[in-house]
Amino acid sequence: MELPTAARRRDALPVLPENWDTVRAFVAMQTQWRYGPSGHPTGLDYAGCKAAVRALGLRWGKVFAGLRLMEIAALEAVQSR
Repeated sequence: MELPTAARRRDALPVLPENWDTVRAFVAMQTQWRYGPSGHPTGLDYAGCKAAVRALGLRWGKVFAGLRLMEIAALEAVQSR
């Protein structure tokens, strides 16, 4: 799976090198959101995320904590609208 053009350019995003794999994984998770009855996202589907992370050639244990932080931040941003 390829990242969008802006995400492929490391200089386009203020991401520390040690966090780049987590950002790549989070971008790949865009189709792995679960939605509640109201139509709002409730969180990521971790089984699907795990498969996507492996498809990227990354280790789940290395990126999981960062994915959780990004998931929480994304949910807070959606809920604050």
